[in-house]
Amino acid sequence: MGMLGFLFGSAGTVATVEDEYELDTSVTVTVLCEHKKKKVTGILGGDIQLKASSEWEGFISGGGSGGLGSGVIGGLDKLSQIGNGQTIQQPWLGRKTWKGTTPLSFALKLRFAAISTTEVTIEQTGGKAEVYDPCMALLSFAYPRQLTGKSYEGEHKEALGKSDDNKDIASMFKLYAIPGPSLLYDPKNKSSAKDSDPVEITVGTFLELKGCYLKEVSITFSKVFDSYGWPLTAEADLTVESMDVAYVNSDTLLYVLVCL
Repeated sequence: MGMLGFLFGSAGTVATVEDEYELDTSVTVTVLCEHKKKKVTGILGGDIQLKASSEWEGFISGGGSGGLGSGVIGGLDKLSQIGNGQTIQQPWLGRKTWKGTTPLSFALKLRFAAISTTEVTIEQTGGKAEVYDPCMALLSFAYPRQLTGKSYEGEHKEALGKSDDNKDIASMFKLYAIPGPSLLYDPKNKSSAKDSDPVEITVGTFLELKGCYLKEVSITFSKVFDSYGWPLTAEADLTVESMDVAYVNSDTLLYVLVCL
């Protein structure tokens, strides 16, 4: 097991840490949450698998493979099967209707390594600035953000009226920004996000999604630390989901609504 080493090549910078990681820095992933004033850039640490699920259901409620269900026709079919061993089920009765398609989702693995060779202070060390801080920022993207200077009482004065009891109750509740896009968010108009915190994901040059949220964030810090006690490497596993369902045009090219 070697110490932190570096190899600089024409194809990009490759950092080998403790003989366990080989990071090709030519492919990066950027995760941005503008309202939280944080932008995280990490090295893509694995393959990207885009996932969408199309949901269907039988067009006759309660129908089995033949689709006759438990109604009158289904009852007659059961009698026919019992008496004659015959069925009136038709292949086309097994057809289904489309319920919907889930929004585009995918998993990302990001890797972080402390590659700074100069340690000035505990705040500037590579382990903190290049590993710990970005990982904690990713975790914060999955949590609500308290809105400073705002309260339920202040935002809903008209609804509360002049009752002191209503105001006392309202003062107990603080306002938080949701960790993702609001229902009325429009990627073309950033002000439409209001106080919500949509997340933007950029992978290399081939994938860019706006109006996302992090469904799951898992951080694994290495057991190797710098002289100040900060981890030298980390991995972040993200599960990302887009706000809207994608659609295709006549050329069968995929369009995600949040990208327009």
